[in-house]
Amino acid sequence: MLIIMFFVFLFLSEKDNAKSNKSLYNSEMKKYRDDRNRVIASKKVSEINSLKELKGMKSDDEAVIKLQQELKRVKSFISSSFISLESNIKSSSKTVVTYDTIKGDSLYPVYTSSYDGEWYSWDVKASKDSTGNNMRFKEKLLCTPRMKRESILKKKELYVDVVSENPYSDILDVRSVSLKEKRPIVGIGPYIGVNINGSISAGIAVQIPLITIKK
Repeated sequence: MLIIMFFVFLFLSEKDNAKSNKSLYNSEMKKYRDDRNRVIASKKVSEINSLKELKGMKSDDEAVIKLQQELKRVKSFISSSFISLESNIKSSSKTVVTYDTIKGDSLYPVYTSSYDGEWYSWDVKASKDSTGNNMRFKEKLLCTPRMKRESILKKKELYVDVVSENPYSDILDVRSVSLKEKRPIVGIGPYIGVNINGSISAGIAVQIPLITIKK
């Protein structure tokens, strides 16, 4: 009987692993902008049983590879996220014209332009031979893990909400992994019960939990 229950536990573990891999690759990302023009993305977290499980995934997906590389760097982890952003800025500024050198009847102008804003800034200098650019971008991100139930018939699952404060940025992708809470394989403890004939029995029992009910 114990052997059968052990193999049932292994089957459920493999089923959880397959579900985790699917959520890491195929989970839908929901995205919108709020009244402050912040982009907010929400995506299901892939809960894995161990670091070895993530390292064992064979994939050419950039996000998965980046997560694997990052988790090789750290000795232990609770969760890790990959976030892909894109900034789209359309702007203009005044051009200043100066003259670098004068050779004979020829003038060699130098064009400069600069801008300094809250989220981005630049300095551009162009001459007849080259153009130099110095650009700076700022980004502020908020990452909030939370438990969410998609419908009343489904259990709560772990999601991560990513908020970009930069109004010029867009969130292209979010992938997040988290260590799953470990369930004990075997439990040993006292028990008390009632037999079929009505007598009370008590003693020490070995238990293998198959299903855990959470709030």
